Amino acid sequence: MTLRQAALTAGFTMLVQTIAVPADFFIFPRLVVPHDAAQTVANILANRGLYVAGTLFYLVNFLCDVVIAWAFYYLFLPVSKPLSLLAAWFNLVYAAVVLGAWLKLFAAYRLLTTPDYLALFGSDQLRAQVRLLLGE
Repeated sequence: MTLRQAALTAGFTMLVQTIAVPADFFIFPRLVVPHDAAQTVANILANRGLYVAGTLFYLVNFLCDVVIAWAFYYLFLPVSKPLSLLAAWFNLVYAAVVLGAWLKLFAAYRLLTTPDYLALFGSDQLRAQVRLLLGE
């Protein structure tokens, strides 16, 4: 890969990464009501498609982080191979940690949309678990 290709890949991927902006500023602030688990659950259940879209926006963002780490590794390789590798690993570790947080969003959605969980836990415990998973 040439430096030009690495730079174009990183730049284009950073533009694609802006797809997560609606999730941060419009979708989740609209759905998640701080300190009100019942309203949050009601909002998510009433807007399932919006919640799924927000989580998918985040997933695209995290996948772009991996591509950017790869492109930056090649872009900064001529400057210093050890530092370039270290920076790429830091970015990959960040993406892995954030992907773990993304799995909590998915788990909260699964708790709310699987009918067996309501019968198993009861509504109050289910709301408490969703609140815990969403980090309220």
